[in-house]
This record gives sequence, C-alpha cells and structure tokens, in this order.
Amino acid sequence: MSSLRLASGFLLSAVFLSSAAAAVVSGTISDSASEPISGARVLLLSPDRIWQISTGKDGHFQFVDVPPGSYTLRASEESFKDGIASVHVGIESPAPLSVVLSLGSIPDMRYCGIHTDISYAVLDPSRPRLRGTLLQYSNSKPLKGAEISLWRTGERKPAYRTKSDPFGRFALDAAPGRYSLRISQWSYHEFDEPNFLLPRENSVFVNTSLLERDRIVACQ
Repeated sequence: MSSLRLASGFLLSAVFLSSAAAAVVSGTISDSASEPISGARVLLLSPDRIWQISTGKDGHFQFVDVPPGSYTLRASEESFKDGIASVHVGIESPAPLSVVLSLGSIPDMRYCGIHTDISYAVLDPSRPRLRGTLLQYSNSKPLKGAEISLWRTGERKPAYRTKSDPFGRFALDAAPGRYSLRISQWSYHEFDEPNFLLPRENSVFVNTSLLERDRIVACQ
C-alpha cells in the first residue's frame, strides 16, 4: 500500500499554447457536497519532476514556477477516492482546477495496516536519488539486512539493489525512470510498488514497514 495514490475516475484537461515562461497551476479540492477538503495531498507529476503540496483550510492549492509541458495532477485524502486532472501548461497559466473527490470505502484499506509514505524533494546531486527507512511493522524497530531492489519491466535481474543498514536506512543512486520497487526479507511479507517513478529532477524518500509472515492485520 502506498500513499502515492493513483486516481479513480476524475479527469480534467486544460490545454494552452506552449511557452518558455513558467506558470502557476492552482485550484481547489472539494467533496461531492462542494465542501472544501483541508489537508488533502496534491501531486503535480511529469517524467522530469514532481511537486507536492497540501491544501489549505479552504481546499486551495497552488504550484508556482511550473515550466511548460504536460502534467498529471493527483489529489488524495483518507476516506476519499483519489482524483486526477490532466494539465497542459503553455503561454499562460491554466485556468484554476476544481477537483471533486467522492467518498471511498470504510475502512480505507490504503490506511489500514502497513502504510508506505513516498515523498519528493529537489535533487541533491551529492546524495543518492533514492533513500528511505524500513521498520518492522509489529514493533516499529529498524529492520536490518532487507534487500531493496529496482526492476525494469521484462528484465530477470534487478537494475539496482542494496540492503538496509542496522538503522533500517537504505540508499540507491539509480538512474531516473520507471521501475518496480521491491523490498524483501526472510520471514517477512514482500513489499512491491510496481509503478515506481524516479523523476530526473527529484530525490525520492520511501518510508515503509514489513509485516512478519506469521502475523495478520485486522481492519475495523
């Protein structure tokens, strides 16, 4: 399960002529009753870069200095289905977006049990592109010696791999691209994020836990 949550059926499109000038992408996130959703996570994604922000009390979000190009905007909040908007930035800033999230399942299975947090920052060339921490789900202690690997589609061997240190930390200086991120350790259930993006201009941080094979998670 991942906090990087894909959209579920809400699509908007704003198309403008291209330009070298940076723009603003803004809008509001609300529920089906037109009430603003505060604290929703909003991602603006392209193969080159990812921005992330949370909505304010009025449900508003704003990304500034966005270069021209095509982007995907994803909005997510617990207990709601995710929303997606297709945005094309050109000679002017796109019109403000209005994304409506509909109620999801209760309990929200994305937040029940193991929850993986994926976050992004401006790339620091002096540090590995992918970093993270790994814990044992049952006691939140660091998990040492787990294998973290990145797999390209159709290949039989991982493109990159490493192991977590005694503090559960790991780092991989991998090339940008799309991978399957796999984390495994003997006697634990394997973690697999099949559509994992390493943007060209971002560092990516992954924080997650592994569940022991002899344990189950009950959701209420």
